[in-house]
Amino acid sequence: MDGDPGPASLDGQLPAPAEEHEHLPEWGEVLVRSVAHLAAQLTTLQIQLRALGEEAESSGMVDPEAVRLRQRRLAVLQTGPALRENLGAALAELIDTDALERDLVEYLSSPPSDLRG
Repeated sequence: MDGDPGPASLDGQLPAPAEEHEHLPEWGEVLVRSVAHLAAQLTTLQIQLRALGEEAESSGMVDPEAVRLRQRRLAVLQTGPALRENLGAALAELIDTDALERDLVEYLSSPPSDLRG
């Protein structure tokens, strides 16, 4: 993502917490804003990648089965290291990263569901 912070921070600020979170201490507010910002970035990236994938598939540029096989292979090889890097050392110590890695690999290796309806 070429430095574009995405819709969560168009004005350079993190989104404000919803009214029901106004009672949170300062660290809680920072956490809520951070999670909202990350969710917005993730959602943006998911939509962009789905658009790219659907366009590539519909134009015949990629073989969907080859993409699924590559995804499974990369899931097995790269999920753990990428997850730990993305979490950072402090969060990786607090989360059962092995279980989360297994869940992610299983999800990424399962047959695709047709989200297009």
